[in-house]
Amino acid sequence: MKLFVIHTWFAAFGFLSSFLVLCQLQSAAQCDVSHSSSDRVLKYAFEPELRGGDLVLHIRLEFTAGEKTVTELELPSDWAGQSHLEDGVRNLKTQSADTVLLDTSQPNAKTLRFPMHSLVAISYDLVKDWKGSLENPKQFRPVLEGDFFEFNTQNALIHPKFALNDVVSAAFDWLKIPENWKVLTSFGATSRCQTFNGPWHEVKNALFAGGEFRVYSPKVSDEELVVAIRGKWPFRDEEAVDKIQKIIGTERTFWHDKDFPYYLVTLKPFESNSGSDGSAFTNAFWLYLSRGSVFSYGIQNLLAHESFHAWNPYKMGPIPEPTESVHWFTEGFTVYYSDLLLLRAGLLSPSEYLGRLNRKIADYEFSPVKNLSNDEIVARHEHDSSVDELTYIRGAVTALWLDAQIRRNSSNSRSLDDLMLRLKDEATRDPGHLLTTKRILSRADEYLGRRDRRALRDMVNRGSTVPVPNFPLNTCVYRHVDQVPTFDLGFDKEILLSKNYISGVKPDSAAFRAGIRDGQQIVGVSIYWDDVSKPVRLKIHSSTGQQIIEYFPTGKSVPIPQYHPQNRESTSDPEVCQFSR
Repeated sequence: MKLFVIHTWFAAFGFLSSFLVLCQLQSAAQCDVSHSSSDRVLKYAFEPELRGGDLVLHIRLEFTAGEKTVTELELPSDWAGQSHLEDGVRNLKTQSADTVLLDTSQPNAKTLRFPMHSLVAISYDLVKDWKGSLENPKQFRPVLEGDFFEFNTQNALIHPKFALNDVVSAAFDWLKIPENWKVLTSFGATSRCQTFNGPWHEVKNALFAGGEFRVYSPKVSDEELVVAIRGKWPFRDEEAVDKIQKIIGTERTFWHDKDFPYYLVTLKPFESNSGSDGSAFTNAFWLYLSRGSVFSYGIQNLLAHESFHAWNPYKMGPIPEPTESVHWFTEGFTVYYSDLLLLRAGLLSPSEYLGRLNRKIADYEFSPVKNLSNDEIVARHEHDSSVDELTYIRGAVTALWLDAQIRRNSSNSRSLDDLMLRLKDEATRDPGHLLTTKRILSRADEYLGRRDRRALRDMVNRGSTVPVPNFPLNTCVYRHVDQVPTFDLGFDKEILLSKNYISGVKPDSAAFRAGIRDGQQIVGVSIYWDDVSKPVRLKIHSSTGQQIIEYFPTGKSVPIPQYHPQNRESTSDPEVCQFSR
C-alpha cells in the first residue's frame, strides 16, 4: 500500500483557509463547463487527505446564482437501504461572500442564501462513518480507504435540489488526486477534469472511484470498456475481463444500442466472506465479491443483471417515487433477461438455462406472499424483505408469460424483446417519458389481445397468480406438472442465526432423521437457502468433540409446472432445436 501526504490546510493555520479557497477556485476554473449564469452549472473539486490511516475527501461545490437569491441544498440521506448518510458529511460551511447556510427541520436539507448573480461556493469533508472491515452492506455508504475510494452522488455529494429531467452541466475536478492513483467515474477514466451536460438523473446516478486499481480497456463494438480490478482472486484478471466483455457485448446487441463511447466496471473484494453485490450507475456498475470468489454462474448472472439496468430502467425514462411501484418490471424483467442473455452469450447451456428457469418458477409458486397487490408490496417494502424477493421472482415469471403471449399472438414474429426495445426507443426520442406501470402496460397492450391485456393488469396490479405458459423459446421443450419438494430447514431458522444453537426440531423432518436435536450448539454453518438440491452442513460442538451433520433440506412436495426437453439432444445440440430469439 502506498501512502501519501497532503498538507492539511484545514487543520494547520486559520489564515490558510482563505488560501485553500483561492487554490480550489483556480483548480475548479480549469474544469469549467460553462460561463452561463445558472445554478444548474455545478463545479465539484476533490482533495484527499490521510488522517491517521483514514481517508478524508475535502469537497468544494460552486455554482453561479443567476436570478435566484436562495436555494435548497440536498445532503446525502437514504440510499440502498442505508439511512442517515448525512453522518458522513462534516465541516459543512460557506466559502463565498455574503452566503448564509441555514438549518431546516430535516437533517438532510439546508437552505442557502446568497446575492443575486454571485459565485456561490460551499465546502465540506466526506468521511467514512462506519467502523470495522469492508463487508456487505457497508459498500452502500461512502467507501474511503487508505488506497482507494468509491462513492456515488446519492451517498456522498451535496447539491441544489433538481427535478430528475432538469438539464444540468457539471464539472468534476480530480487534479489533486495523487498521480499514481486511477480516477474512474461515470464520466471518464483518463481525464482528471471531467464534464457532463444532460439530465440531472444521470448525475444523480453517477459513480466515482479512485485509487490503486489494475485497469484494462477492451473494446466492445469498437467502443471503450474500462474494467478496473482490485485484490487477489482465484481467477485471472483476463478471465473476468473476457466474460465481462461477452456479457456487455451481448446486451448491447440485444438492445440495438452501441452508443456507449465509454463504460466502466469496477471489481473489488470484501474483506470477509460476506456475499456479493452489484449495483448499476450511469455508464457504470460496481461489483463487490467475497474474497476467494470464483467467476461462477452467480457472478456472471450478477454482471448480466446489473449491466441490463443500463437500459432497464436507465434508458427508459426516470422513475417517479415510489420507485418500488415498478420493481416488478425494472427488477423482475431484468431477472428474466439476465439468464436469457447469458444463454445467448454462450455462457449458459440450454439445459442449465432450463434448470435456472424452473427454479424461479418454483420460488414463485412457493412464495407465501405471491398474491400481494402491487400497492401492498409498495406499502410493505421498508419492513418486509419477503416482498422485495417477490418483485424479482413474480416479475420474472410475468415476463415469461408475457413473452409467450406476444409470440403466440404474432405467430412468433414478435417477442418481449420488441416491447423492451419500444420502451427504450420511446424514451430516447423523448426523455420526458416517465417509466411508470401505466406506461409499461399501455405499450404492452399493443402486442396483446383484450383478454391478455386484462390478465396482465390483474397479475401486475392485483397480484393474480401468473400461469406458467408453454415454453416460448423452443418447441422441443415441454411443460409438465412435477412434484417439487419444498425447502424445509427442519428447525427454527431465527434461533440458529441469532444464537447459534438448535431449537424447534420437527420430528418428521430430514434434519431430525440426520441427527439434529434441540439444544445442539452450532459452530459452523453451510446453507444454500431455498435450494433443496444442495445439502445443509452443520458443525456441532459436543462434549465428545465436533461433529458434522449433513442432509438435504427437503420438505413436502407440491405440484408445480416445470420445463423439460423432449430428449437430451434438444438442449445439448443447438443444431437440433434452436432457442428462439
